[in-house]
Amino acid sequence: QKAQRQFGLIPSKPVQRNEKKLSIPFHNEKLIKVKIPAKLPKLLVAYPAPSLITATNKRDVYALMLLSFLLTGNESSRLNKQYIRDEKIALAVDSDYELYRRFSDLFIFEITPSPQSNLLQLEKALNQSVI
Repeated sequence: QKAQRQFGLIPSKPVQRNEKKLSIPFHNEKLIKVKIPAKLPKLLVAYPAPSLITATNKRDVYALMLLSFLLTGNESSRLNKQYIRDEKIALAVDSDYELYRRFSDLFIFEITPSPQSNLLQLEKALNQSVI
């Protein structure tokens, strides 16, 4: 009753949907170095990727989600096996991709180097594996 009293006089109308595809433009490579007190460094590499809303081909979005799982989804995944167990250049490897964002998203790799490796070595290995 209270809602009817407050809003009942406002006429209803159809909801207008914004069909415009939203994406954030990416121009050139950006390198950001953040120096904070930490025991271990971390490498974060992000690639522009479409979301489910912005993708022209919806199959690409599901392929990216599957790729994220295949590369770093569990202990036996490709990059975990290669970087942690075989080459011993990383302590942790993860990737993140969220297909349900409103805007275009990023496909992100997050790698923690082992004590005997460095960020430059990890970036080179990632470029060889992914690109």
